[in-house]
Amino acid sequence: MIKYRVITTNKLFKMLNTEPRGLILTAVVDRSYFENARQWYGDRYLKPLKHRAYILVATLFILWFTFLIVKTVLLDDPVQKYPFAIYVDDQINYFPHIQRLSNSDGSVAVAVARYLLAQYVKIREGYDYNNLHTDKLTTLLRTIMSLSSQKLFRSYIDYLDPSINSTSPILRYKTNALVTVSVTSVEFPQHNHHPESAKVYYQVTEQWIGGQRKLSKWVVDTDFILSDISKVLTKEMPLKFTVTSYKPQLIEEDQIAN
Repeated sequence: MIKYRVITTNKLFKMLNTEPRGLILTAVVDRSYFENARQWYGDRYLKPLKHRAYILVATLFILWFTFLIVKTVLLDDPVQKYPFAIYVDDQINYFPHIQRLSNSDGSVAVAVARYLLAQYVKIREGYDYNNLHTDKLTTLLRTIMSLSSQKLFRSYIDYLDPSINSTSPILRYKTNALVTVSVTSVEFPQHNHHPESAKVYYQVTEQWIGGQRKLSKWVVDTDFILSDISKVLTKEMPLKFTVTSYKPQLIEEDQIAN
């Protein structure tokens, strides 16, 4: 015969009201039990996911920032070649020197600016369709960018863009002509040993596929920033050259048929 134990309500309440059951019952009654359970669940399962998301975002940002630094230092600063002598002290510690190529009494800064301006005009005004391929075009744009102010470089990009400029050389010449530039003279303000402006005179030759050759003469007013050559000579600063203003003007135009 099975015997059943009868527990009255009061006795059950007394059993539940003892430690630690009394604490559970009290927590259930005032609903703190459910709040604590929800908080425990969040601390145990939700917060680690949030922390991992923060760590992931921070890691991606650091990687992106590092990539920009590497790109700026290694890719966007191409090495420029200058026709100045470089003396080597030893195999490890070497340093550049600018040496006069003649016995002229002219300023070294004027000579350096004349050379750099001539190279800048040749690169900017010349056109060869073969240079529009990815690698050569990237080199061309990086060279112009390294020698131009940001505003001037943007205007050069707009000048090349056929969708913006209807007289873009890409539209005018396409694959039908080769454009070469020869600088005839570079004039600086008189009695200025560290000039910041110059007039560059140059001749443009357009050689078309059909044999037609077109010549034109131009002058461009330029403003530029050049490092203090005396400090460059003493290695107090690197050689920096930036064109800040560039305004070409047609002087004469001829057309010659071969």
